[in-house]
Amino acid sequence: MSSRVRTRFAPSPTGDLHVGGARTALFNWLFSRSEGGDFVLRIEDTDFDRSADKHTQQILKAMDWLGMDWDEGPQVGGPHEPYYQSKRIDRYNEVVDELRDRGVVYRCYCTREELQQQRERQMARREPTRYNGRCRNLSEEEIKEFEEEGREFTYRYRIPEEPVVVKDIAKGDVSFPPDQVGDFIIVKSNGTPSYNFAVVVDDHDMQISHVIRGDDHLSNTPRQLYIYNELGWEPPGWCHLSMILGDDGERLSKRHGATDVYEYRDAGFLPEAMLNGLALLGWSPPDGVEVKTVDELIESFDLSRVNKSASRFDHDKLNHLNGKHLRALPAVEIKERLEDFMPESMIETDRKNIEEIIEVFRDQLEFLTDFAPLYERFFSTPFEIEEEALQWLESKDEYVEVVRVFRQKVAESGNFDLKAVKDIISATAEEVPTSGKELYLPMRIAITGCEQGPEYHELMPVLGKKRCLKRIDAALDALD
Repeated sequence: MSSRVRTRFAPSPTGDLHVGGARTALFNWLFSRSEGGDFVLRIEDTDFDRSADKHTQQILKAMDWLGMDWDEGPQVGGPHEPYYQSKRIDRYNEVVDELRDRGVVYRCYCTREELQQQRERQMARREPTRYNGRCRNLSEEEIKEFEEEGREFTYRYRIPEEPVVVKDIAKGDVSFPPDQVGDFIIVKSNGTPSYNFAVVVDDHDMQISHVIRGDDHLSNTPRQLYIYNELGWEPPGWCHLSMILGDDGERLSKRHGATDVYEYRDAGFLPEAMLNGLALLGWSPPDGVEVKTVDELIESFDLSRVNKSASRFDHDKLNHLNGKHLRALPAVEIKERLEDFMPESMIETDRKNIEEIIEVFRDQLEFLTDFAPLYERFFSTPFEIEEEALQWLESKDEYVEVVRVFRQKVAESGNFDLKAVKDIISATAEEVPTSGKELYLPMRIAITGCEQGPEYHELMPVLGKKRCLKRIDAALDALD
């Protein structure tokens, strides 16, 4: 094992990158970056029936969107190529031959039906479900009989009759007696390596120093540790992350909402907000401050602060984090992020003033997808006044008078910047006998068409004098 911190993320391309997988990738990435180490991306694609290149490409695209760059792996290469398990079969066979020479693996001819019956009997007796060793000591006659039947076989590792202890950073020391493990498959009947065997060879060859993954893999770890011990290889440090639960306390799944990471991108989330939210799933920052930039996450990340208990995926919290990160960006950067979310109805004049429009809507933005409906609502043509707002304007003659005077002051103005607009509002206030809401709300409705929304005085310079006059005239026509 390397003295340098080297972590890895090794997804199976049987589906897109989901929240749980992204959280695992992030913790590996943060730890390697915080320690000045290396982050390796490896594709575990030996499940030939379910693996697909389209899933691999989607995983790479999602990782790229999140900004989790890798030092070795697909697209970037590295000294431990190849980084696809499907291209490492010869290496696995080489290690299998070594184990066979040691006499610690044997052929197992048990069929799937026989193994299922065995599991059912063990479950009925409330025993650990493990292989019962039926083929462990077959005679030459029994092997010949199975061969003549044309039975397929797997290779199983013959575990020693001694316990193994997994020293886990998050869980502490966890002991596994051999009767809870059983002889396990290292090569499947189709000749491909099992997960528990291939991952050991890969992690050893790629000098992985720490394996950080979900605690659903904790039960796999003793099998892997047996292989490490057998071959005299130093095992990595282990850290098994608690599971992620949905709002109902059940394991996070599709029914709890979007779980594929790229769906969040399409919903208008920022990658740095997504990383911030994922980091809080099973880890707590030492300073208690939850809203953090990516650099701050790297600086403060510490594996010793990984939680032992399950974490709950809080959509409201993630939404809040996204709004915080989005509103903290300068307008020019928000404009760049909005490239794929720009409303098709936007006129060229407004495109040139996009940064000014962003500033008007800044406080109302929680997602990148919020911008288009806000633009269409407050910049739409033709201009319309909401029914409730119109009824309120009609309720008193004084409100109509405010709009008339407001229209006059707008028409008389020369400049139409923010200062000029504030002067228009002040001049209107001096000529009408109202104040407070009864002064400002009629002007707001005349400009925005509704009783709530962005600050109308900030909206007016962006709309321009001509459009403001048209809107006020439309309001007066509706009142008449």
